[in-house]
Amino acid sequence: MTESRADDADPVIASVGTALPGEALPQETILRETMRLWDSRDLQFDEEWVSHFFESVGVDRRHLALPPETYLQMETFGDSNRHFIEESTRLGAESIESACELAGIVPGDVDAIFFTTVTGVASPSIDAKVINALEMGRQTRRTPMFGLGCVGGAAGVARMADYLRGHPDHTAVLLSVELCSLTIERHDLSVADYIAAALFGDGAAAVVGMGAEAAETHGADGPKVVDSRSFFYRDTEWVMGWDIDHEGFGLVLSGDLPEVIRTEVPSDARDFFADVGFGHRDVTRWISHPGGPKVLEALTDALELPDDALDSAWESLRTIGNLSSASVLHVLKQTIEQPSWHDGGDESAGPAPGVMMAMGPGFSAEFVALQRE
Repeated sequence: MTESRADDADPVIASVGTALPGEALPQETILRETMRLWDSRDLQFDEEWVSHFFESVGVDRRHLALPPETYLQMETFGDSNRHFIEESTRLGAESIESACELAGIVPGDVDAIFFTTVTGVASPSIDAKVINALEMGRQTRRTPMFGLGCVGGAAGVARMADYLRGHPDHTAVLLSVELCSLTIERHDLSVADYIAAALFGDGAAAVVGMGAEAAETHGADGPKVVDSRSFFYRDTEWVMGWDIDHEGFGLVLSGDLPEVIRTEVPSDARDFFADVGFGHRDVTRWISHPGGPKVLEALTDALELPDDALDSAWESLRTIGNLSSASVLHVLKQTIEQPSWHDGGDESAGPAPGVMMAMGPGFSAEFVALQRE
């Protein structure tokens, strides 16, 4: 039996809402449309290699922000970014409305909004546009975060929880919108661009968090955020990120990423588990960003996890692809809505610990300890 680390001051994850654009397209369709786009730009690419990556990344289908023919019409970074602003506002509002409905509140009840993305830019940021769209309160506190990449979902939950510890009577929302397809390379292809075209999808997610007092008022019974830890690995910018110029976003993605995970993450993860106070073997739910097959395999090895520990991440990867910061939030929704955790499972077994984790540019990692009573 696990001794409870949660206490009455811990914030609660009340709900997770998600939004995906359009209908899911089979990987074969996206492969055909990708090569059609690159052909229209007279780009040189190895068709056999591109097909290999599309077949090997573990993705069956994905959602795209726009109809395939629209990508052919976009000539500049400005074109794609205008679509990013429009579609992100729509998807962001949809995911927040869904999360609020599940939590039994309305958007006007939200005191603070945290926003993360890495696939488009706007000023005011998308959270401001969503506040207008949903007629949220004029005193809503805003914290937009750009550049965290795939780690942004887990890091966003952690930063939101930090805020709620200081404001126990408040309700906050973390919003992630990532439209990865709008960053597709149109000028100079590399192997990293092949992988990106095969792996990344589009979507949004919103997490409603409540401070301890607000959670009691609303009867929120989701997992508590017990603790979190950030890890930043110096001089590893070359591992992943963007090169951003007048042509838009150029992917930085090193083939050494799995080895970096195996080398850097295990000792820091062990230290975090020791400080949190529940044993590594006591964790009943592993909520991981589904970065890709090699990333998930490296995490399983590095943390010495059971073979089925990351099944939810593998399933998310298969059905919607890698949504950057939004992906781990989709996995979080799937996990907290499972009956075995939602209902607390066997009460005689004690609290049910969970760990949310993601990695991103920096190179950086974020671990969030959750516990359901």
